[in-house]
Amino acid sequence: MSSIHHTSEKRGFMEKNVGYWDGIVRRVLGFLLISLIFIIESNWKYIGLFGFVLLATSCVNSCPLYLVFKWNSIKKKINE
Repeated sequence: MSSIHHTSEKRGFMEKNVGYWDGIVRRVLGFLLISLIFIIESNWKYIGLFGFVLLATSCVNSCPLYLVFKWNSIKKKINE
């Protein structure tokens, strides 16, 4: 069963669509990717810049790609 739902919670001009565990995974992967910038010496190190995108989306709890596909990883409340 997938944890991605097709609903969203409005929050200003952005929709909150990144859940708790999704945010944790984004932060961990973000820091790992950013560390590649300092570890790898070839041009592949610039893949690490994508880590800033993951950190930003986890901090604001909104992912533009999720908005395009109308996905949401926030758990729905039982009484909704």
